[in-house]
Amino acid sequence: MNKTEFVEFIAEKYEIPKTEAKKALDMVLTSITEALENGDEINLTGFGKFSVVHKDEGEARNPSTGGTITVPAHDVPKFSFSKAFKDSIR
Repeated sequence: MNKTEFVEFIAEKYEIPKTEAKKALDMVLTSITEALENGDEINLTGFGKFSVVHKDEGEARNPSTGGTITVPAHDVPKFSFSKAFKDSIR
């Protein structure tokens, strides 16, 4: 399901206009992004946790040349599903 299909799903499920569903989804996604950019962690009980993890400098292999390259230290977004959410899917 892509974003457009997800907006349609929300609109139908909650019987709201697609424009409102899109606006609500955009607000949530933008807010999560901004919070992570500010170094915050978001813990949504029963769903999961959004956070940023720091990765140290390391070695990697370039798949096209086979050569070794150095990957600089960087931050990576991370999401961990809650146990309750995992159990609901199983």
